[in-house]
Amino acid sequence: MGKRGPKPKPTILKLLGGNPGRRPIDAEEPKPFPLYKKVLPPAHLNQAAKLHWHKMVKLLQPLGLYTEADRDSLAQYCAQYSRWAKAEKQIQELGELDDGKVSPWIKIADKAMEQMNKLSRCFGLSPADRVGLKAMISKPEEVDAFEQLLKGKTARK
Repeated sequence: MGKRGPKPKPTILKLLGGNPGRRPIDAEEPKPFPLYKKVLPPAHLNQAAKLHWHKMVKLLQPLGLYTEADRDSLAQYCAQYSRWAKAEKQIQELGELDDGKVSPWIKIADKAMEQMNKLSRCFGLSPADRVGLKAMISKPEEVDAFEQLLKGKTARK
C-alpha cells in the first residue's frame, strides 16, 4: 500500500513559500545543484517541444527550480505541451465534431492537458503552487560566501 495523503511538496518549493507549515526541513534530502548554464533539450523532442523546453528552462533556472535531475520530467512536460498544442490546432481546423461524433482530437488534448497539469506541479507552475512563493533570484554580482569558501577564497565584508 502506498503513502496516504497528498504528495509531499518539493523542499525548494517549501522554501520559496517560506515553509508555511513550519515543519522541519529534511537536511539529508538529496539536493541536486541547480543548473545555470545553457541546457540543450533532449534530441527525441519534436521542434515545438524543443521551443517550449527553452522557454521553460529560461523561466525555471533563475528560480533554482531546474537541475539535471529534472531533465526527464521537463522533457515529458514539453512533449505533452507539444501534443496538446497540436491537438488544439487540429480542433480549430477540423472542428469539435467529426461526422456527428466528438473529434478524437478532443480526447488527445484533454489527456495531454491532464498530464501537463500533473507535471507542472513538480516545478511550481500551477497557480496554486505559486501562491506565496518568494522569488529566490540571485543577482550575478552578489558573492556567495559559501561558494567562495569552497573555492578556497575568504569572503570579505
